[in-house]
Formats: sequence, C-alpha cells, structure tokens
Amino acid sequence: MENKPQNVFDKLDKQSTQIDDISSKLEGISVNDLYALAKRTWDYGDFETAQKYYNHISLLKPLDWEAPLYASLCNFGGYHDMIFWTHVPEQKEKIIISTIEYIDKLEMDSEKKESEMSKCIDIIKSILSSTKNHYFTYRNNYDDFDNSFIYTLEDVFLNIYSKVKDLKYSCIKDFMVFLADNLLDIISNVLKITSNVREDVYDELLDISSNKIECDYNELLNSSMSGQRTTEEEWKNIRLKGKLYCEYNDKVVAKRVFRNKLIIGISTIILSIFGMVYSAIYDWLFILWFVVPLIFGLIILIMAFSQKEKINCYSQFCLKRKRTRMTSDGKITVEGRNSFVKIFLYPGWIISGASLIYFFIVLFTINNIDTIPKVVLSITAGLLVILCFLSFMLLTTLSTHDETTYMYYYNGKFYSTKEKYY
Repeated sequence: MENKPQNVFDKLDKQSTQIDDISSKLEGISVNDLYALAKRTWDYGDFETAQKYYNHISLLKPLDWEAPLYASLCNFGGYHDMIFWTHVPEQKEKIIISTIEYIDKLEMDSEKKESEMSKCIDIIKSILSSTKNHYFTYRNNYDDFDNSFIYTLEDVFLNIYSKVKDLKYSCIKDFMVFLADNLLDIISNVLKITSNVREDVYDELLDISSNKIECDYNELLNSSMSGQRTTEEEWKNIRLKGKLYCEYNDKVVAKRVFRNKLIIGISTIILSIFGMVYSAIYDWLFILWFVVPLIFGLIILIMAFSQKEKINCYSQFCLKRKRTRMTSDGKITVEGRNSFVKIFLYPGWIISGASLIYFFIVLFTINNIDTIPKVVLSITAGLLVILCFLSFMLLTTLSTHDETTYMYYYNGKFYSTKEKYY
C-alpha cells in the first residue's frame, strides 16, 4: 500500500508536544511557510485549520504578536447565531488593545517597533472594518435582537481611540483618523450616540475626521436617551418577569464543558446499563446498585444539552440556581435556591462510593457466582464511582461568576446585565 504524505498536524500529533521538540518535528517547514499556509486557510474561510497553524507558529515564536492575534480572531470566523455576534465587538476590543500594548512594551529599536506597530494597525483596521460592515449588513437582525447593541459597537471604537491617542508612533495619527471616521459614520447613519462620547470628545472627533458630518450633539444625545434605552421601570419589569440566563464569555471553554459533560454522561449511562444487564444474568439484586449511577448519568447528559449555549438560572438543572423577586421595600433582589441537581449531586457520589464497599463485600461472599462475573461487576462498579467523582469535580469547580455573562430573557429578547450573581 502506498504511504500517504503526512500533513503537519499528523506529524505533530503523533509525537510529544513539548515546545523544545517542535523545531525538529517541523524540520523542513519554515515559519514563513506556516504563515503562508495559515493565511491561505484563513482566506479560504477554514478558520479552524488556520487557528491550528497560528497556534503552532506561536509555539515556535513565543514572542511574536501576529500569530496569537490571528489565532484569537479565528474564533470569530464562520457561521454563528446572533447571540454570539453581539459579544464579538467587546471580545475583539480586548484582543486589539492587548496586542497594541504588547508591541508598545517590546524591547527593540524604534525603527523596528514602528514597523511592527504599523503592520499591526493595518490588521486592526481590517478587523474593525469587517466588524462594522457586519453590523450594517445584518442591521435589522442586530437591532431586533438587542436595540442597545449599537452603543456597544460605538464604545469599542471609542475605547480603542482613547487607548491609542497618546502613543507616539507615526502610524497612530492615521489610525486615529480612521477610528474617528468610522465612529462618526456609525453615529450619522444610526442617529444614535453612546453616552460615553462626551461633547468635548465629539468635537475632538469632528476636528480630526476626514469626513465632516453635520449632526448636533445634543439632538443626538436626546434622541438616543428618549425611548431608545431601557428605562429603570422597564428594567425592573424585565428582571421580575424575565428569566435569568448565564453564558460563557469564552466559547472555547463552553465547548469544552459541553464535551466533558457529554463524555461523562454517556459513559456513565453505558456502564450502568451494562452492569444492570450483566447483573440480571447472575443475580438480579445487584441491578439496584446500578440505578443511582444511571440516574446520575442521565442528569449529566440532560445538563450537557440543556446548558450547551446558555444556562437557565431558574432551572432545576442549574447547580447554582437563582431566583429574582421583589423585596418588601420595592427593590429587586436575586437570591440562591436549592436545585434538584445540587441536592442529588453532593450525596450522590458519596453514597456510590460508600455503597461500593458494601457491594464488594456482598459480591465476593456469594458462592453461586463465578470469579469472572464477579471481577467484571467489580470493575464496572469501580469505574462508575470514578465517573461519578469526575462529574462531581467537573460541575462543582465550574466558575459561573468571572467567566460568564448574565442576561434576562423577556418578550423574545435578551437583555444583558453587568451584575454578578454569587
């Protein structure tokens, strides 16, 4: 049989992943070649493969800024739903600012640093232009889903402008004009302005912009604040009648959590069913021991699919269940509630572990079962206890505070909140 040539990922995956060995594994493949491959797959729209190339470049050149920048941006490529896209600008802002700050702190001669910063700014311009164009292409979808999103988009341009305005690079002056042009273009097209753009800042943007617009600041601000944003009374109603959800800001973490729940849940169910069938053949009394792990596995599986995108904080399957209510003094409060999962989870694996000892004692004192069935049942029971413990660790160590965004779902729309519920 003819041997097929290995691609770079097969070459890496079949060997250890220590950084010191990567250069030898990629013998004959230069960093420039990897950049060319990454750029080609990026242009094709194969962002998953492009991200792999950029990640490998980051290992070969740990002080490089370009590969990590593109690797992070690969997360925002391809098809996603509107919930995802409303979080993209803020995530891109963090990536952009951190990259600029990193280059600014690099120890190199001024000419080289100027060149690197200029290259970075060109990439950032493309990123911001595509983000802005995406909004105007799907403007109706954005506005129907979240009518306050436009202020978030404007804030992104403003925040980046505020961060770079004091940097001493020749490319920054042109970049500031670019930011001012695009921010004012958004404002003039939607006739809404974020309250973070103060009047003096607005005048400053007009002064440096190459495209002059004629929009009165006070009229824009009044138009934006009257009927466009949620009032305090409306927000109180949303919190009382809407459902509280949380979702991971990092989609990579969300996918990993879903995958782990799926693997543990399915493995627990399969082993439990195997143990029940095997027990029925030799002694039906042992079937009862496998019922608890079976229920446990079903719960983990239900949680995996019901919490794949967002976690309903009112659900019985939410480990840190919350409930919103009005206090006697008319204030809205969010308080913790017990959930079915929490009640079952903590004693579940403890009972399984304790009963495992009893299971072994009873199993090996019965004389009418051969040694091999006893060993098979013992291994199955032991694996189930390990899986129960792993699922317990998975669910109880998940952070639903710093890594998540909370929002209320009301009348078919999601309303984000910056509050943190502990």
